[in-house]
Amino acid sequence: MTEGDPRLEAEARAQRGDLLGAAETYGRAGLYLEAAHAYRAVGDGAAALANVTRVSPDHPRYREACVLAITLAGEEDRLSLALENFLSRFLRGAPETDSETSALDVLARLYERHGFPENAAEVLRKLSASRPEYAEAARRLDSHLIPASPELAELPPAPGPAPVNRREEPPPPPPGSAANDGPAFYPGAVIAGRYRLEERLGAGGMSVVFRAADLELDDEIAVKVLTQAVFDAETDARLRRELMLSRQIVHRNIVRTFEMGRVQGLNYLILELLRGDKLADRMRAGPLPLGEGLDYLAQACAGLQAAHDLGVIHRDVKPGNFFIAAGGVLKVMDFGLAKVRDAPGLTATGVIGGTPAYMAPEQASDFRSVTPATDIYALGVVAYEMFTATLPFVHENPLAVLNMHRDAPPAPPRSRNPSLPEAVELIILRCLEKDPGRRFGSCREMGQHLLGSSSAPVATGPGRRRP
Repeated sequence: MTEGDPRLEAEARAQRGDLLGAAETYGRAGLYLEAAHAYRAVGDGAAALANVTRVSPDHPRYREACVLAITLAGEEDRLSLALENFLSRFLRGAPETDSETSALDVLARLYERHGFPENAAEVLRKLSASRPEYAEAARRLDSHLIPASPELAELPPAPGPAPVNRREEPPPPPPGSAANDGPAFYPGAVIAGRYRLEERLGAGGMSVVFRAADLELDDEIAVKVLTQAVFDAETDARLRRELMLSRQIVHRNIVRTFEMGRVQGLNYLILELLRGDKLADRMRAGPLPLGEGLDYLAQACAGLQAAHDLGVIHRDVKPGNFFIAAGGVLKVMDFGLAKVRDAPGLTATGVIGGTPAYMAPEQASDFRSVTPATDIYALGVVAYEMFTATLPFVHENPLAVLNMHRDAPPAPPRSRNPSLPEAVELIILRCLEKDPGRRFGSCREMGQHLLGSSSAPVATGPGRRRP
C-alpha cells in the first residue's frame, strides 16, 4: 500500500516505531522538514539540523523550519555558514509569532555565546521593536562593541610625486575630501610618521591596499588598511594575535608581514610589495598548462605547510588569495583574516569565514572545526578549477553549494579534461574527500605527491579504491 510513495512509507515506518528508518526515508525523498523532526525524535540533533537547513525558503512551512533550525542550533550549540544562509530571508523581517520571538531570543544568546555580540545585538534590536523588554539587552551588547570608524571614502588622485628621503607630517587632504572627517588614508598621507601612501592599488570587501614608501629605509612596501572597525574587543584581540603569528612566518611562498598598527581606530599592515598577477587572473583564460599548474600548487603547499607548522590555518584558500610574483614565485596572501567579520549584519559575508565555492564540508557545518585538512580540501578545489576551468560544485544558491560539498561526489576531473593525467586526478580527488581523515595528512605530503605525479602513481586515501 505504501510502495512508491515515500511519505506513506516513512509514516508506516514511524507507526511501527522505526523512527530512524522514517527519518532516512523522508530525507531521501527530499522531505527535509519531516526528516528533521524524525531525526530529532531519535536524538540525532546534528542530522536534524543538517536536514532542516535544506528546506527551501519558498516552502510554505519555511518559517516553522527556521524556528526548528534555531532551536536545534541552540541545543547543539552550533553556528555554521549553512545556518546563516538558511536564515537569511527569515531574519529580514520581524517575528510573527511567539515561537518566532522565542527562537530569535535563542539565536541572540547563541551569537553572544560564540563571540558575535554585534549579531546578537542586531537580533535583540529587531526583537525590541515589538518587545520592549529586549531593548536593555541590546544596549548592553552595543556598549561592549568598539565604535565603528567611517569607511574609507573614494580617494582622490595623488597630488603628484612626493620625496621619499625624509620624514614629514602628512599633507592636508584635498579640499572637499571626506578625509577631512575620517581617517587620513589617501595618497600623500604619512602613516605612523614613516609610511607615505603613494598609490591606491586596489580594494576588497574589508581592506584597501596602497603602494607606499618607507621613509626611514627608503624602500617600497605595501600598506593594507582594514577599512571596517566594527569589532568587539575579543574579536579585535583575536585578529591581532593571528596577525602576530602571521608576522612570524618567514617563507618565500608567503607574503611577508613586517609590522602592524592602528591609526584612528583602523588596523593596518605593512607588507612586502608584490608585482605580478593574482592566480585567479591567470586562471580566467582556461586550464593552466600541467607543469605550470603543478608548480604553483606545490609552492602553495610549501607556504601553507609553513603556516600550519606554526598553528596558523588560512581558512580562505582560493585563487584570489594566491599571487604570482616575479620569476613565477607563488605567494600566499591574507592569513588570519578569513574569520574576521567584514561588515555588521546578521548574514554579513565572512561571519563564519571562508568562500562557499572552496569550503570544506566540516568548515560549513561548524566554523570552529577548521584544521589543516580544511586548507587541503580548499586547495583541492583550486587544483580542480585550475585544470578543468570549472569548479567541482556550481549553483546560484550558496547554501546549495555548501550542501554539495557535504553530500555530493565531485565529477572526476578527467571527465572535464581528458588530457589530465590520472595521477593528478587522484591527488585532487583525495583532497576532496568528505572525511578530513581520508585527505592527505599534511600539505607537505600533498606537495610531495604533486611533484612526483608525472612519473609515479599516487597512494589513495585510507579505504579508497582506484576507479
